[in-house]
Amino acid sequence: MAKVEQGKYEEFQALRQEILINQKARLTILMGSVAFVGAVLSCLVSSKIICKWQLPSSLLLVLIGCVSLICFHWGRSSARIGAYIEVFLENPDSGLGWEKRRRNFLDVSALGDLNKILGLIFFILALLSIIIPSQIIKVEKTNATTFSNKEKIIITIVILFTLASIINLVFRSYPRQKYVEIWKKLKIEEESGNS
Repeated sequence: MAKVEQGKYEEFQALRQEILINQKARLTILMGSVAFVGAVLSCLVSSKIICKWQLPSSLLLVLIGCVSLICFHWGRSSARIGAYIEVFLENPDSGLGWEKRRRNFLDVSALGDLNKILGLIFFILALLSIIIPSQIIKVEKTNATTFSNKEKIIITIVILFTLASIINLVFRSYPRQKYVEIWKKLKIEEESGNS
């Protein structure tokens, strides 16, 4: 029995470590995005680049949109792991454990969850990625007001992609209860020998 408990403890530690790695990765990619966007915008402000503002804005917006999706994926992965811990490793007799307590704990602050904070920061970066280049870049007079339909479509698609990615991160919740139910079903199948 002691070996089983030791094995569960080691599995719990490894899975909690994976959750922490996911959270650290989300924060690292956020800091890297802030630094990269800041560096690109600083270069645009300090140089006399002649181009249409949509080019640097589009590239930065695609980066921000992709990073938002990656952050959502890592958060969803952590939710799955937490649900697994709750079903397989926490004591079912007491009905309590870290993951169950954490899930039942309601945070009343407006920015109570990491996704909302990340989304806010990514939204601010996206705005800056549009505002600064559109105001700072010195464009040739002929290009200042003329944009081809293709350019308009591209910038519109890029803005919509970025906005959709940020909205996904902020407002789409992880189906934590669904993950718990899936793990419980799998546990029952394994215990009955039907896996």
